[in-house]
Amino acid sequence: MRPSPLLLVLALPACDLGERALTGACPAGETCSDDTPRGLSFSGTTFADDFLAFGPPPTLAGGTQDIHLAYNLGDGTSRPLDRPYIADDDGGLGVMVDHTDGPVVTLRGVASHSNYLRITDADGALDDRKLFDGATLTKIEIVPAGLESITQGDAIVFAAGAQDLAVALIGKVDADPEPFDTRVVDESMTIALDGATRTRWDVLDLPDAAVGLHDVSVTAGVEPEAAVTFEVVAGPDSLLSHDPILPLQAGSTSFICFSPHSAGRHVAGLAWTFTVDNGPIGNVLFRNCATVLPDHEGPLHVTASAGGLIVTATYTAAPKHRSVRATLPSSQRQAPGERAAAF
Repeated sequence: MRPSPLLLVLALPACDLGERALTGACPAGETCSDDTPRGLSFSGTTFADDFLAFGPPPTLAGGTQDIHLAYNLGDGTSRPLDRPYIADDDGGLGVMVDHTDGPVVTLRGVASHSNYLRITDADGALDDRKLFDGATLTKIEIVPAGLESITQGDAIVFAAGAQDLAVALIGKVDADPEPFDTRVVDESMTIALDGATRTRWDVLDLPDAAVGLHDVSVTAGVEPEAAVTFEVVAGPDSLLSHDPILPLQAGSTSFICFSPHSAGRHVAGLAWTFTVDNGPIGNVLFRNCATVLPDHEGPLHVTASAGGLIVTATYTAAPKHRSVRATLPSSQRQAPGERAAAF
């Protein structure tokens, strides 16, 4: 996924909850186990470059994904499922159960389809269930492994030097009312690049990327081995600033992002520094975005530096927002009730 600098949203918790955990009720047509009254969570795989993935992603046909099962203890904590269970793939049209190991169910993608993963106790009573998608491969891309704000539609090249590269699998999911393309998982895929070390299922650490074209060897799902090309450039030829993500206002935090370009393409993997003349500044979430907290209304100048280039963007912070509390006329005021007065 490429978050746009024009629309930055905060991370949402992954929707890992099963139907029973989500609704608090036993699904229609099921007999539920008394051992897991709050249902289960089904935690899937994450992508190195995308923390906005909502719940376990689809599994590529022929590929695998580990699903970690846990139950809610009722005190805000959870525990891995620690008793015998049966993992049922409900016919396995989209994904099937490959094997289990303790609280981990390894799914294998079958086709671009959806089906339930049902977890039951030894007697067949339902602990919880969740719908999972299988997908077919449509494209493979090389993207920056770190969180980076990239304008939708921009081609990506990488800066010379140390780089962490993510192999992004894009697949097709047949969904109602129409199919869609999305990021998919195959934890068992093989990836290789001369001079690089694999550090997680989708990441290669390249300590000294040289200028030029490079090929990553990728074998994913049932697809044959593919060579995926990416380009390394010496650095950017321009830095562009964007409008603040949230309105600039004294006493309120906002985000300002910058885009490094080389011949119109986004240059990924740069080291960034930021300064501001109105309030504190930070660099969180996306490496090419700064957080600003204006001290006062008026001009605000943000200077960004990356790849040997420097750019200063000028903005204006609005006055601090003042909350207004309405007061009823004395004739309309009432004494608090007993319960309210107790507080």
